[in-house]
Amino acid sequence: MYSLLYVRSAVDDLTARARIRDAAINAFAATGFDATVRQIAARAGVSAGLITHHFGSKEALREECDAEVLRQILALKVEGIGMAPGESVARIAQLGDYGPAFGYMLRSLRDGGESGRIFLQNMIDDARDYTAAAVKSGMVLPSRDEDARVELLVTQSVGGMLLQLSLRGQTDFSNGAELIRSLTGSTSFALLELYTQGLLTDSSILDAFVDQTAQSNHEPLKKQK
Repeated sequence: MYSLLYVRSAVDDLTARARIRDAAINAFAATGFDATVRQIAARAGVSAGLITHHFGSKEALREECDAEVLRQILALKVEGIGMAPGESVARIAQLGDYGPAFGYMLRSLRDGGESGRIFLQNMIDDARDYTAAAVKSGMVLPSRDEDARVELLVTQSVGGMLLQLSLRGQTDFSNGAELIRSLTGSTSFALLELYTQGLLTDSSILDAFVDQTAQSNHEPLKKQK
């Protein structure tokens, strides 16, 4: 009986911690990182003291929120590797399930600061891993400078999303699901066309750049065979 009670208590403890974390993700996305412990506690339906018990400080709670959102993004990307085309397209309509994480990501990147920079760097590091897996699977073409490509793709992607939402006057991150629907509805075709068919009609400008790089003090890039 003691063992059963101990296990139940441990499970309840973990459930409360996850509930607080998820409430904090929503609170930070909606009102920013100035959201108070009391506001987060009210969303989670717990006491402020329980948050202190589980996390010690709001800063530690934010770090756990960062880790959870990054985990969700990574899992979503890895899951997409090797999917059939029909499955990949169908999943676009399901991205609203990641609304809270999406709103949190946008808030962190827009607010910036050292925490935002670290969050972005972690996104880039994760992208390096899942892009390598996509290349290995044959889904993505390899690059002659993988690190530069990954950094460019991530920063252009998140920066582009922030600018497009700003252009539409959508600066409220409390409804991440609605923001995802707005973006996927307006950008999915253009992105897929660009990533699949490219933009320039031939490689002459790239070849000229590689030749100039080889003549400079920079480390030369190999020409594409």
